[in-house]
Amino acid sequence: MASEPLPRHLHLLGIGGAGMAGLADLLLDRGHMVSGSDLRASADTARLAARGARIAHEHRAEAVDGAGMLVISDAVPADNAELQEARQRGIPILRRAQALDRILDGRRTVMVAGSHGKSTTAAMIACVLDAAGAEPGFAIGADVPALGGGRARIGTGPLFVAEACEAFQNLAFFHPKVAVLTNIDDDHLEHYGTQERLDAAFLAFARRVGPGGTVVVSGDDPGVARILDVIDVPVIRFGLGPGNDVTANDLAIDGGGTRFSVRIFGRTAMRLALPLPGRHVVANALAAIAACHAVGETVAAALALERFGGVARRWQDHGTAGGVRIVDDYAHHPTALAATIDAARTTLGPGQRLVVIFQPQLPSRTRRLARGFAEALSGVDALFLLEVDPGGEPETQHASSRLILDAVTGRGGTLCDDIEDLLDRTGHRVATLLDRSARPELPVIAGEGADG
Repeated sequence: MASEPLPRHLHLLGIGGAGMAGLADLLLDRGHMVSGSDLRASADTARLAARGARIAHEHRAEAVDGAGMLVISDAVPADNAELQEARQRGIPILRRAQALDRILDGRRTVMVAGSHGKSTTAAMIACVLDAAGAEPGFAIGADVPALGGGRARIGTGPLFVAEACEAFQNLAFFHPKVAVLTNIDDDHLEHYGTQERLDAAFLAFARRVGPGGTVVVSGDDPGVARILDVIDVPVIRFGLGPGNDVTANDLAIDGGGTRFSVRIFGRTAMRLALPLPGRHVVANALAAIAACHAVGETVAAALALERFGGVARRWQDHGTAGGVRIVDDYAHHPTALAATIDAARTTLGPGQRLVVIFQPQLPSRTRRLARGFAEALSGVDALFLLEVDPGGEPETQHASSRLILDAVTGRGGTLCDDIEDLLDRTGHRVATLLDRSARPELPVIAGEGADG
């Protein structure tokens, strides 16, 4: 059944957030009138204002005047003045995921879910479809240089690629035509309570593809294996292990990137050379190729991945200064962090050291996964830890990065008070490559020269 059309004027509460800003772009592409509020001015809010959105950097009840619907970020507190005013006036209220699903009604959607690799995999799919001339729309959680530098556009073709995050139980709102499950770990467990409930959310998402749909899953991931046998729609498996439908042979990883042959249902389809390192990057590329196969696009278009330079904050190379190469990666779970560190090791030359600067995100996650973070970080050549980014969690949830540091084995590490302390300890070489006008988001993986 078709969804009710969205009103002409929508007000976005928390419009400066990554997901909300992308949603605003889609609405503006569709010709909607967009207003919004966010306490922090940013490049995104400035860009949206230049596109015609009316944006305030304060929260006032009268900001909802004229709006036919309020769309709220997951981070908005219940006592927000604009939210309370909308409720009092009877203005319909949607969460971001609900609004995105409403926008996509009638499109053939490829939705990428999973604990790790969602942004990169979704961006790869969109790039391949774009190279194939499908003119897809997309909504991705990070900017994609290969797609014009943006993270969202409405597109003119029937296909739309979207990242579907499980946080805040948002998977329940999505209705994919092709569902991609990159993996299932224990990230965002605080929103579900138990691993069983989180697994059930991914299973329900996969089953929601309906008649004629396809589910693309990792055949290597133990989390996906927990639900694979009860997915009752057609499945395409990808991965590096035996028994997968889309797989890779002759894998080679070094400082120049990753090279491998792609096999689809037992036949070699092509040889790919990706500019990014890591086995996890290969898995993401195989997922993208499998998803594009599921929507009927020619495999040849996957050669576009050879020009894919990644997405913002995922192995983002800031260059070299003073003998130090700086790579920024958003890895915020032990599994992702370990994969990024392994990829970094493959790029090191003779005499180079691997220096990791890491800031854990969310006190609840830090307490729960401290030992896993420590295991991932143990054995690097040098380690600097910043205190936990609270990420909006209440002060009562406080946790210190010392929980991780005390469990690190090998060379140990250094706990830094703040960014200034970090820069003092690293000889300010990080500052030459990262913009100090805004607080650098971490972790950063640094491959240091022999003189460092």
